[in-house]
Amino acid sequence: MMAEVCDRHIEPNGQIELEVMDLEQEGIGARHDKVPDPKDLAKDEKRIHIDPRSAWGLYFMYALVGLVNGFFVSYINVPFCQYVFGPMNSLGHTTTQQCAVAGSIVQMPWNFKVFYGFVLDRVSFCGSRRRGWIIFGWTACFVILLGLTSFAQELRDTQNFAVYILSLMVMEIFLTTAVVAGDGMTIELTKHEDEERRGYILTTGQLTRFAMKTVVQLIGIFCMNGPEYYLDSKRANATLFSFSLKFWQVHLLIFCLALPLFFGMVYFLQDPPKTHENNSHPSFVGSLSSMWYLLKTKAFLFLILFNIGNLAVAGLANPANNDISLIATPTTLQNSVGGLLGNLFFMAGVVAFRRYFMNRNWRFTLFWTSSLLVLAGLLGLMTIYNTWGIGQDGWFYTLTGVIPEFIVGIAQVLTSLAIAEISPSGGEAFTYEFITTLHNCAIALNMNLSNIFVPVFSLGDISLEKYQSATYREKEVYNSNMADATYLTLGINVAGLLLFMWLLPKDRYQTLEWLSDKAWHRPSVACLGLGIAVAAFAFSTLASFLSLFPETMCLKIAGGDGC
Repeated sequence: MMAEVCDRHIEPNGQIELEVMDLEQEGIGARHDKVPDPKDLAKDEKRIHIDPRSAWGLYFMYALVGLVNGFFVSYINVPFCQYVFGPMNSLGHTTTQQCAVAGSIVQMPWNFKVFYGFVLDRVSFCGSRRRGWIIFGWTACFVILLGLTSFAQELRDTQNFAVYILSLMVMEIFLTTAVVAGDGMTIELTKHEDEERRGYILTTGQLTRFAMKTVVQLIGIFCMNGPEYYLDSKRANATLFSFSLKFWQVHLLIFCLALPLFFGMVYFLQDPPKTHENNSHPSFVGSLSSMWYLLKTKAFLFLILFNIGNLAVAGLANPANNDISLIATPTTLQNSVGGLLGNLFFMAGVVAFRRYFMNRNWRFTLFWTSSLLVLAGLLGLMTIYNTWGIGQDGWFYTLTGVIPEFIVGIAQVLTSLAIAEISPSGGEAFTYEFITTLHNCAIALNMNLSNIFVPVFSLGDISLEKYQSATYREKEVYNSNMADATYLTLGINVAGLLLFMWLLPKDRYQTLEWLSDKAWHRPSVACLGLGIAVAAFAFSTLASFLSLFPETMCLKIAGGDGC
């Protein structure tokens, strides 16, 4: 079947001249199917003009994500779960398993981003392809956040952590709507950037998001470093303030700080420029055909396997992390300073990637950054054994966590660059969010797998009170259990990296080669990739909820020791 594809040239007067090319296609999604040489294809692509206002509107939106989502993700564990709704592992309070999955539950709507993307690629909102959905999502998010402010203190006083988490999850449902529409717009604009700058808008959006998280850390330092947000006041006299905002007041502060960013986003944000390909939304059948085609490609199957394997296995979290944090007991000030420096290191890593590694071998970048992260995991042993007498100091614990952030920043956008190469026009959000959904499911799966080892090493038995009052022999048992969990995790990390790194393409050219490899264009390939994705999604969602509620957290699948 022959179809027309428009090749665009920018004239000096800004007008777009359209030249028609004929490419043989297989179904809707096979615009890449006939690719004699991926390098020639990349060289021949032409970009349309991008209005800077569109990019600025996106930057304001990502700043909102960094502020609102970043606040709750940064503090949902420490101090909210472990301290405010704690002490963790004490009777009637939160548990190790709850604190491990708290962030995953809050961001559970992100696991459904593929369904958001499917709808948002096809359905306009008030005549707008992307802008209307972004504004709607944030408006609803603000309404729920304001409502949560009114009863947050009551939930804290009654120690109802499950209801608090579920309330945040409902807010994230609408926040995710805005994020998915924004991600789709970002991928559209990325595809039209000049080759030497491709990825600039995407990386700048990430920089903006994480720059705003520095503001979040300042909120923690100056507003949540009082006795209400800590456990052991005697130990923290040097860093604990005598003042802090009440729990509900902090939520109101986030709302007030977000409003100016919202108005800036509304003012600058514009829909992406219309082209021959995105002028109308794809039909329902067209969207399914496009996605089915992508599922049959080697590139997409490998990205599915890579995201799950790299994040859930090669990046498996230490099941002792919460207990290590508990025995170090950092104050919100220490935790926030560490987070602030971590964000700066992360942004430096993104800048370094954009400047030095964006057009280098992606697989090699993944290997050396992941290897350094594995070595950084050994720092947890220094806290467990209180090395040099400072290992369990709150400052030592938080500052050692800063070091890996630069490495994480370098590797942050590797998968996103591959997605930009394979997403069909008009299906950017659906394609991007399919992989992003797997990304988020893999993070939840990471926590679920980590939780399974909690009873194996008796980590749920460790509370601050027990650890501080333990005899020398009892403390040695606690330390040995945490160390054994750390060694096992590092071994799994190394094996996972060596196994799954080969599933990431080396660069955009290999991505296009994998996409056009007809030997893989079979229904069995699509069924395999889809089956793996559905299994990861179902297990991570079920196990996360089972770990949240007291009635089911004792199940072994939820990290309990059996009911």
